[in-house]
Amino acid sequence: MVFESRVTWQKLELELDLLSTEDPHSLLPILLGLNSLLWPEEPADSLETVRELNYLSFELASQCKDQSEQQRFEKLNHFFFQNKGFQVLSPCSEGFEEEALLPRSILLQRQGAPLPLSLIYLHLASHIDLPINLVQAQPQCLLKWVRRGKSHYMDLSQEGRTLSDTDLCQWLNRYWGNKSPCDKDLEVLPARRVLYLYLKDLEQYYESKQMWNQLHTLFNVLLKLDPHQAQTLCRRALLLKKLGYAKEALCDLKQYFSFVEVHQAPAELQKALYELENMSDESIPPHIDLLH
Repeated sequence: MVFESRVTWQKLELELDLLSTEDPHSLLPILLGLNSLLWPEEPADSLETVRELNYLSFELASQCKDQSEQQRFEKLNHFFFQNKGFQVLSPCSEGFEEEALLPRSILLQRQGAPLPLSLIYLHLASHIDLPINLVQAQPQCLLKWVRRGKSHYMDLSQEGRTLSDTDLCQWLNRYWGNKSPCDKDLEVLPARRVLYLYLKDLEQYYESKQMWNQLHTLFNVLLKLDPHQAQTLCRRALLLKKLGYAKEALCDLKQYFSFVEVHQAPAELQKALYELENMSDESIPPHIDLLH
């Protein structure tokens, strides 16, 4: 896949509509589109990111001609970690900084959070026909490669090293503690779930930094991904009310209360609904079209 450089909200909506439920390799264009929407004032950087990804893909593919699957896998790891110097950052309780989550800065600094960096790795793997996927395990840097009917697991935090059965058990126990891992923990992570987890990581960062415009964009993408996320809908309503978009906030709240009884909702939402419904037309700002 060769990426285009111009991204609009309408194009991102289309990509979300067409998003495969099983192919995580299709997620990187969405991450790039989201990156551009979050920071639309940086078009030159966006174009450079697209060029860099296309260049990496073609450079790797040119080095893998006429090679076996195992040889392509070894070449990918050497290319990604030794040649290009990518590194997986360790998880932290406070979450990741924005520069560790956005593909533009990850490509520039050659390091990033497990999930987005894994998606860059998977994108390159797909270019050389390696059927590798993310699995359910946390953090999201454990990959599955089904080869000749047998599952192999690689840890990107160890530069893509293939894990033995003993290594895999130790890896899982490190993050599950006393909970015994099961087969479900090693299932391939569906693309929509991958995107949801990525968006929630960004949401945590933007909310902690009170970056309301970026947070609003994320709420829009989350609701496009799944319009029935009641919690996200009411959070967007409260954010719109905070930003002064009363009509849009009221619209969200009415949608929320179409499937939640008013008396069962949190007091904050009941109060917001009352205040918005009782605002006079003169006190409501004119409608503003929010693209993102």
